Amino acid sequence: MSTSQASSNTVLSAQQAGNPGATLGVGLAVLLSVVLFYWIWTQPPPIDRSVIGTSGLVHHARQSGLDVRSVSNGVPLEKGAVGLRVLPLYDTNTAARSSDEAQSDFDGNLRNISTTALRNKIAGAPTMLVLPKWGYGTLRLERLHPELLLNPGSIAVVDTNLGEFAQSPYRLEKVPLTAARNDSVPDTISAMTLPDVTLISAQSASLLTRLRNTSCVPIIASGTEVFLLSCTLSENSARFWLLTDPDLINNHGLVRGENAVFAVELLKALANDKPIVFDFSTRERSPSRQGRSPSRDRSFADLARFFGYPLSLVWLMAGLLGGFTLWRAWVRFGAANTGDGENAMAVSKLTAIDANTRILRASGSDGALAASHVTQRLERLAIDLLGSQRKPGRAGEEQVIALITRRFPELGGRLSRQVEQLAPGYLMSDPGRIAATLSDFEKTLLEIRHEFGRPSAPRR
Repeated sequence: MSTSQASSNTVLSAQQAGNPGATLGVGLAVLLSVVLFYWIWTQPPPIDRSVIGTSGLVHHARQSGLDVRSVSNGVPLEKGAVGLRVLPLYDTNTAARSSDEAQSDFDGNLRNISTTALRNKIAGAPTMLVLPKWGYGTLRLERLHPELLLNPGSIAVVDTNLGEFAQSPYRLEKVPLTAARNDSVPDTISAMTLPDVTLISAQSASLLTRLRNTSCVPIIASGTEVFLLSCTLSENSARFWLLTDPDLINNHGLVRGENAVFAVELLKALANDKPIVFDFSTRERSPSRQGRSPSRDRSFADLARFFGYPLSLVWLMAGLLGGFTLWRAWVRFGAANTGDGENAMAVSKLTAIDANTRILRASGSDGALAASHVTQRLERLAIDLLGSQRKPGRAGEEQVIALITRRFPELGGRLSRQVEQLAPGYLMSDPGRIAATLSDFEKTLLEIRHEFGRPSAPRR
């Protein structure tokens, strides 16, 4: 067996030995990809785009000609420039928090907000608070179910005692709305046409309790059930609106009955022809700081939106592409080559060649040595020109010579004559003639590689 064949067998054995590791790497990469894709696929959507969010009303109100925008950075609104701030609440007990807490839980507090931030928002612009109604399961499953409703008795907003909240049995029902008759009802509300709305398990404040010990008065009701109240903060007399049932304006409620018509008319009446802002933030600086040059608050939540759906799919694809690229590079090229293994192989190869040369020369077999050299060089040329199509042994030499002769007859004929002159059966005992013929043979190989566009230097 020649030295080059031995080296090829060694490399092949090493590659076969590494196959189990490569298979394990592929398996782990596939498993990780499946787990990562499943995790992203099963993540609930952002609250504002879910069935209990209000981004749908933002779009619908704009389509209806209203001046509507949404904010999520907590920067105070300019006094007098905004007609209405719509603040959907996803926190059942704001009074329990005196400072901002971003972490949510499974008890209905999907987006915690502090009492301080809530007071500042109410004081900063005319605000309509929208009470929570559905728990985490609705967000997670994107489905409505009676078990997913919050307990209305657990809802506490700022420092006002809202009295009792009632919740009808779980059913889809048509609710005829009317405006209450009192001095607190704005003329814009009295003038608007109140369409019938359709609600699932309507959530309302009950007039039967007379709203004892509260600073709220009814504005829009249906019989004894109040859905919109006008309230006042006891500490600074700041007024705000309170919408008891979020299904009147949220994404899944807009498609029911005449809810979309009511939502747009309500925004028009409360904003009084001024811009409307949907506030999706949970923090707000004190109004006393609004005179200063505003600083732009930033948090990790601002960065996290770049990793939410659908951008999470882009990051997933980028991660998979990077992982498979690294894996393929490792399988194809192996670990980083420091040169030690290559140098050791080169030294071993040169040692074997030198040993064979010494043995052949000691026995006076210069012709056999030249023939062995020609065989190895033709084998390497066949690998370069024919690749996996080459035949083994002597048939491979004839195959590559026939290929060269078809493409370049002059080179093919010259190479055939030189190979025949260096063959073991050819009588050539003069070392000078052998050396001259080998020199011509190498020049011919160099020309052939040049004509076929192959590197002129042989591979190791």
